[in-house]
Formats: sequence, C-alpha cells, structure tokens
Amino acid sequence: RPHDATAVAQALREAKEKAASGAAVAQAATGPSAIRIGQEKTEVKEVRELLGKKKRKKKRGPFYEQAWFLAACLAAVIGLAAWIFWPLNEQQLYERAEPLMAGNDELAWKRARESYLEPMLKRFPQGQHTAWAKDQIDRIEMAKAEQRLKMHERRGFKPETEGESLYASAKRYEDEFNDRLTAYDKYKSIPDIVSAEGKDRPYVLLATKRAKELMDQAGSKDARRALIQSRLDDADQLEKDGKRMEARKIWNSVVTLYADNRELEPLVARAQKRLAGEEPEEEKSKQGDAK
Repeated sequence: RPHDATAVAQALREAKEKAASGAAVAQAATGPSAIRIGQEKTEVKEVRELLGKKKRKKKRGPFYEQAWFLAACLAAVIGLAAWIFWPLNEQQLYERAEPLMAGNDELAWKRARESYLEPMLKRFPQGQHTAWAKDQIDRIEMAKAEQRLKMHERRGFKPETEGESLYASAKRYEDEFNDRLTAYDKYKSIPDIVSAEGKDRPYVLLATKRAKELMDQAGSKDARRALIQSRLDDADQLEKDGKRMEARKIWNSVVTLYADNRELEPLVARAQKRLAGEEPEEEKSKQGDAK
C-alpha cells in the first residue's frame, strides 16, 4: 500500500499527465508509479477505480438476435415459399389427383377437381393426361346428375333438361319393372335425341354407360311380356287386398311406359280397363258362370 497520501497524489498526477498526452489509462496505471505503489494486481485495480476508467466487457445478445441467424431464417422462409407456390407440372398434378379419384369420396373428388384436374386442363390442354382428366370430370358430373335426379324424383320436381327427362324415363323401366330390354332401347336412343354438351352431357354419358351394361343382360321379347303380365297380376292381387293406390300405380306405369309398343297392346289395354274400374277378365268369367 502507498506509504502516505503524498505517494497517492503523486501517482494520480502522473496518470493524468500521461492520459492528457494520449497514453492509455491502462498504461498509466501499470507504469513506474504503479510499480512503486506495489505492483500487485489489487493495487492496480484500486488505482483504476480511483480514475473512474474501469473497462467494461461488451456483452453479446442471444443467438436468435444475431444477424447471421436472422439472415438464415429469411433464406429458409423464401425457399419454403418458393417450394409451396411454385406451379406443379402436369405429372405432379396427375400424381396428386389420381389417389383422390381412386375412391368414391365426394369431398376428395371436389378437391381433386378444383386443385388438380381443372388446372391441368387449363395449363396443359394437349398433355399426356388430358383425356384422363376429362374422364374424371365427366365421372364427377355423372354422379352429381344422378343425385340431382333422385332429389327431383323424391321432391316431385320436374326434370330440368330434356336429357334428364329421357334418362329418368328409361330408368323407370328398370326400377319399376326390371324391364332391361326396353330400358336398353331407351338408353341407347338418348344420344341420338339430345346433344352430349352442356347440361345434358352427364345424362347422355349415363345413358351410354348404362346401355353398354345392359347389352348382354337384356332378355327376350317373350321374357318382357311375361314380366309385364306378372306385374299386372300383382296389381290385381293388391286391389283384392285393399291396396288400390299401389295397384293403380302399377297400371299407370304400364300405360305410360308401354302405350307406344304395339306388341304389348293387349297388356296395355288390360291396364287401361282396370284404371277405368272394370273387373279383371277372370273375375268376369267367374261371375258369368255363377249366373
């Protein structure tokens, strides 16, 4: 320690003189006077504190505030955005749409159409997957057309287009009489009557598809006649059981569906007579015998 206050004052005076001449405070603090004061580190520290020139260590912020880290994050964001928003090529569009169309999920079909099929047709109208994409859109429209037809029938609405009306008529032969032969003839004629474009396109495609499916299933004319005869017998029995409304529905269907078929005129006439309230021929015969 300094021997007395005079020694301390002398050390301070020398340090200030060197600082004024451009020398570093640290050098003044470690110069000859400091050696005379004692040369111990604790004494040098006391002198520096007296001078008020204590050197402070500069602190660095956390790594996520560093320029290098922020620059890396920005580059990553730009790269990710480019990867996400860069347009898909035709093959990529196909690869994303194909699994969505593999099942029967309507929501998946909707996503496939909006996100992949329509962009594919717009950007690659002559591409290698163009025909496939068009077929898939037709498939979606056909499913929607069938749903619309069922809704119209359930609510009693009239068909919106000629194609829908013709398709609904042909379908009745299948649904009500299981008459595949007549249904086939009706389906097959639809493409010749309405255009396969616009709102009628789905029904024309449905008719064409169903006609192909029935081609090998349609029975003979004799089988059709026997089928209608059987349905008329069912109607007679329904009336006997007190279910006249159900019976009339069958008679009306026979008249509506087969009125223009000359081969089935006797059966149509029978249905018309029953609608008019006449008794079945067999009942008339029984009444005549009783008399």
